[in-house]
Amino acid sequence: MDSFDTAPPPYVESAISTSSSSPSTSTSPLLRLPTHLLLQTLSHCTLPTLIFSLKPVCRTLQLAVCAITRGRTESRQKWESGIRKAAGRKGIPSTGVLHGGQSLSNEGVGRSVFETRTREEGVYDSFVASLARLERDKYESVLLVDGGEDVEDESNLSFERDLFRFSQPKARVEDLLIERGRGEGWIEPINFYGIDEKGSRMSSGKVRAEDVKIELKLRSAKLLLPVLGSGSKPLWKGIVEVNRGEEDALEVVGMRIASEFRRCAVRRIDRETVSYQF
Repeated sequence: MDSFDTAPPPYVESAISTSSSSPSTSTSPLLRLPTHLLLQTLSHCTLPTLIFSLKPVCRTLQLAVCAITRGRTESRQKWESGIRKAAGRKGIPSTGVLHGGQSLSNEGVGRSVFETRTREEGVYDSFVASLARLERDKYESVLLVDGGEDVEDESNLSFERDLFRFSQPKARVEDLLIERGRGEGWIEPINFYGIDEKGSRMSSGKVRAEDVKIELKLRSAKLLLPVLGSGSKPLWKGIVEVNRGEEDALEVVGMRIASEFRRCAVRRIDRETVSYQF
């Protein structure tokens, strides 16, 4: 499935610079604003402007845009509506997106926006980008064709249908499993960044959150981890598989996988690449 969300832009010192300018004068006045004023200013921009014009400029604006778009009521309501339709029931499944860490600091705008971004928040960012694309296309169609605002965007509808049927549930189960694993101590803590004397990342001996991958099907769910294959690159292999009932909530599926995984003897190997043996 294609994603409308773009990869994070590189870290750059400024959005507007010239070769003859000093560092103190080369930064755009927008980026020299205090954090609260920057966010207040950007909050008046349209969604397409935020996503397509400002977000790709630099890391600072990318983080600020994500903090703003994740908090917009209209986008959240459409997200919740999409989840309800996909689930086929009125109750809204719990979601990390609506209470995820998005705090901003003056020292570095929004480090926690991505350092603590959950899998589901990543899917939500893609969803917001799809809304921005749809809004932009509708605006352009109004300019070009009478009645263009009523034109259906089949590609966007297909993207959102796949997102809510597959990407969002998968990401949610991964988040639930990671959260449960950290609480029970078999997944590495979020703040573990030990460095050994050679400058390499130290091993805690626990599963790393970035290695957790879920294969979610209609009747089953499987936890995959990278294991050493015959070549030099690890292969994703199913470690635990559980049944998934039609009425099972995602929280139940995550709990089953966690319970089964605790019975496994899995050992992490830190070499040139991280892999696991069981």
